[in-house]
Amino acid sequence: MSKLVIVKCDNGIEIKFEETPYYLTATVNGDVWYWKRDTGEFDGKAFDVE
Repeated sequence: MSKLVIVKCDNGIEIKFEETPYYLTATVNGDVWYWKRDTGEFDGKAFDVE
């Protein structure tokens, strides 16, 4: 089961933090950063391809 927290900044930008069984993620404006949950090691960035 994953946990999701959404934070809305004063400038209107939303940051989504999600904890899944394998990864911790942060999403801003369609870009997603990944960290390995078990080690905390940064694992890369995905880009929104709209």
